[in-house]
Amino acid sequence: MIKIGLIVAMEEESKNIYGRLGRKLSESVEYGYRVTKYTRNGKILYMIGTGIGELNAALATQHLIREYGIDYIINFGVVGSLNKTYKSLDVVAVGEIVHYDFSLNTLDDDSYGKYPMQREKAEFGVDTDMLDKLKSISPDTPIVKIASGDKFVAKRELRDWIINKFSADICDMESMGIYYAAKKYNVPCLFIKAVSDDADETAPVSFESVVENGISAYVSIVEKVVDGL
Repeated sequence: MIKIGLIVAMEEESKNIYGRLGRKLSESVEYGYRVTKYTRNGKILYMIGTGIGELNAALATQHLIREYGIDYIINFGVVGSLNKTYKSLDVVAVGEIVHYDFSLNTLDDDSYGKYPMQREKAEFGVDTDMLDKLKSISPDTPIVKIASGDKFVAKRELRDWIINKFSADICDMESMGIYYAAKKYNVPCLFIKAVSDDADETAPVSFESVVENGISAYVSIVEKVVDGL
């Protein structure tokens, strides 16, 4: 039986999808993370709320994989826009991830995002099979590059540096943690995001407004991907 992990940072980002996932089997708090189990069309789904930040996201992802033997991971949530093409409530999927916080030498500007096992570039590519599945389901969903780090991007200086350094389209605080943990265990993952703000001084207000009103834009896409796996 296929087991799918659904990962979201904040409870507010998932409130529109609870009740649409299928028949609820159980709910528990495990190591501080709430895990809700569903059955849907012959699949078992595990929804987990990680909390904010990469460490939380990585640990929660590892917990799902090791505890439940997850076959696929889908992460969804809200992100800041670094590209004027993508406006509030636009839905995008991630094709590449860069960890803009990572550097082995702060004096060497070229080291940012480059891990020892991949020194030639900062970008990590996500699972192409899952991306192809998404494209077949929702061909109009843009595929973008996300910059992930443990900072809420709300200053133009940081925003502009990320854009100029990595040409990223969106940013968040969890994707790299999820990706890295999944990669270590060879579990394919897909990232579906809804834009909440412009990653500048207006971000806190825009972010809170979008989260407060609930994110429903990606719910139907998440459902279709789950059913297609």
